Amino acid sequence: MRGVLMKLYSRHVSKEIAESIWENRDSFLAGNRPLAQKLVVTVLFTDLKGFSTISERMEPAGYMNG
Repeated sequence: MRGVLMKLYSRHVSKEIAESIWENRDSFLAGNRPLAQKLVVTVLFTDLKGFSTISERMEPAGYMNG
């Protein structure tokens, strides 16, 4: 179970964040809802030229397989 979750988390967050989520998994959820946290983050939004046109022709599984 840990390996599967760590693989999933590490696709979207740093290894340190994934480890922290795993280590605090019991306290992370209260009433099946994530606990609120105040964090400083950096977010990058980008638009790749032609991506929308290409992605509209792809099946959803195509995104995962590259």
